[in-house]
Amino acid sequence: MDWTNVITIGIPVVLGVIVGFAVGFLLNRRVSRRILAQREAETQTLLADARKEAEEIRNRAAVEAKETWERERVKFEAQTAATRRELERREEKLADREVFINRREILLTQKEMDLIRKEREIAAREKLTRAKMERVDQLIEQENARLEKIAGMSLEEARRELLRNLENDARLEAAQMMREIKEEAKKRADLVVASIFVNPLQFGPNEDFSKYPRDFERDEKLLKSCETDYLFYPNAEEMYPEGFQSFVEVTEVTKNLCGASRPGHFRGVTTVVCKLFNAVNPDLAYFGFKDYQQYITIKRMVKDLNMDIEIVGVPIVRETDGLAMSSRNTYLSPDERRSALCLYKSINLAKELISKGEREAEKIIAAVIELIEKTPLTKIDYIKLCDPETLDYIEKGPIVKDILLALAVFVGSTRLIDNTILEVK
Repeated sequence: MDWTNVITIGIPVVLGVIVGFAVGFLLNRRVSRRILAQREAETQTLLADARKEAEEIRNRAAVEAKETWERERVKFEAQTAATRRELERREEKLADREVFINRREILLTQKEMDLIRKEREIAAREKLTRAKMERVDQLIEQENARLEKIAGMSLEEARRELLRNLENDARLEAAQMMREIKEEAKKRADLVVASIFVNPLQFGPNEDFSKYPRDFERDEKLLKSCETDYLFYPNAEEMYPEGFQSFVEVTEVTKNLCGASRPGHFRGVTTVVCKLFNAVNPDLAYFGFKDYQQYITIKRMVKDLNMDIEIVGVPIVRETDGLAMSSRNTYLSPDERRSALCLYKSINLAKELISKGEREAEKIIAAVIELIEKTPLTKIDYIKLCDPETLDYIEKGPIVKDILLALAVFVGSTRLIDNTILEVK
C-alpha cells in the first residue's frame, strides 16, 4: 500500500471536511444571529404593543377615575346644596316663627296700650260728663237769675242784657271748647302749643275779615286757664312779609263745598298752616271736625308733602242746645240764634231717616232743605252728601256706606257751617 498516495488523498479530504464544518458553523451562526435579531424584533414589537396597551389601560383608568370623581363631585355638591336649602328653609321657618312671636308680642302690647288708652278715655269722658252736668246746673241757675233780673226791665234794657249774656256765653263756650281740645292733646303729647292768627289769605273780598272777632287778652286768659304750654301769636307782617309770593294749594278735595262758595279760601288755609307747621314743627296737630273740609285738606297736604305730622280730628263741640260752637255765633241776634238751631235739627233729621232705613240721597237732601227753608231768617248756601275721604258729591242713587252730610247756611248775614258722618249699617 502506498501511504504516500493515501496521505496525498486524505489531506484534501480532511481539509474539505474542516472547511465544510467551518462554513456550516459560520452559516449556522449567521442564521442564529438572524433568528435572534428577528426574535429580538418580535420581542420589541411585543414590548411596544404591551406598553401601548398598558398606556391605553392607564388612560382608560384615568378617564374612568375622572368621570367617577366628577360624578361623585356633582353628587356631593347636589347633596350639599340640598342640605344648604334645607338649612335655609329651617332658618326661614325659625325666622317666620320669630316674626310671628314678635307680632304676637306687638299685638299684645298694642292691645295693652289700647286698653290703657280706653281706660283713660273712659275716665276723661266721665270727668267731662261730670263737668258738663255741673255746667248745666250752673246754666240753669244763671238762667233763673237772668229771668228774675229781666222781669223788671224795659224792652230795650232786656234786649241789651240778652246781647251781653250771649257774648258772655260765647266766651264760656270758647273756654270749654279749648279745654276739651287741650285735654285731647295732652293724652298723647308732652307739650301743647296753641296758635292764634286771623289769616287774611283765607278771607274773600266781601267777607268778614275786618270785623272777625279778635280779643287776644280773652284768648290768652282762656288758654292759660287750660294750662296750654305755649301760645304762638304772630301778626300778618310776620307771616307774610313784603315780597311774599309763595303758596300751598291742594286741588281736588277743595273744589267742592266751601271751596266752591269761597274761591281761594283753602289756598290761604293750607299756606298758613304749612307756615305754622314749619315754625312749630309739631308731632301732632289737632283740627276740629266742625270744618271737616279743612281737616281733610290739611290731612291731604301733610300726606302729599311728606310732612312727619299726625293730623288728629277733634269731635265738634256743641252748645247745650246743639249749636256747633263758632266765633261767628257772637254775630247772631236772639232771633237768629234760635233760627241757627235748624242746622243741628237737620243733622238729627238725616240721622233719623238713615236709622229708619232711608238710603236715597235725593230724599235725605230734600228733607233737610225743606226743614231749613221753613226756618225764618235762613238762606241755604249748600246742603250736600259727600264721600268722607274725597268730598265728591253723592247726589243720586242708594247710599251704601258711611257718608258726610255737610251744611252751610246763612242765618241773617252770618254764614254758619255744620256737618256729621251718617253711619250706614
